Amino acid sequence: MEPTQRNLAIISALFGLAGCVSTEVAPPATASHLGHEVIFQAADIDQSGHLTPEEVALHYHQELLAKYDQDRDQHISEEEWRAQHPDQTGVDPRFVAADTNKDRKVSKAEAAKWVSTHVSFGDAFKKYDQDGDFRLYWKELDANAPTELRVTMFSLPIG
Repeated sequence: MEPTQRNLAIISALFGLAGCVSTEVAPPATASHLGHEVIFQAADIDQSGHLTPEEVALHYHQELLAKYDQDRDQHISEEEWRAQHPDQTGVDPRFVAADTNKDRKVSKAEAAKWVSTHVSFGDAFKKYDQDGDFRLYWKELDANAPTELRVTMFSLPIG
């Protein structure tokens, strides 16, 4: 056997053996959990390994901020809010409640704070916070795959 053929035979044998080596593989994620770890990592702003109510609220708020924030100034003005709610008369109570500094615009921080203190969001957060420390760890989210935490100031009922 020529050296080149011998080398190819050795390489082929090694690749064949590599296919025979068994490695332990984690079980596949359930359909309800797909993508949650990526979301967890993205929402963990301070990379602490846990999520605060504000981090969860801010993460989901970002998705809709792009829709509402037409001038891209990272605030939602009354005009931008009204543009998304043309049938509503007057100022939306959600907008008034979220605008804590009364500058007639809602910042990301104001929206996240308002959502995180809303009763339904707080109840959902506590439900999944298994150790009661008011922080969500990946194991707590992975065990439950909650959808109730996907709340923004835009999705909460008026009043």
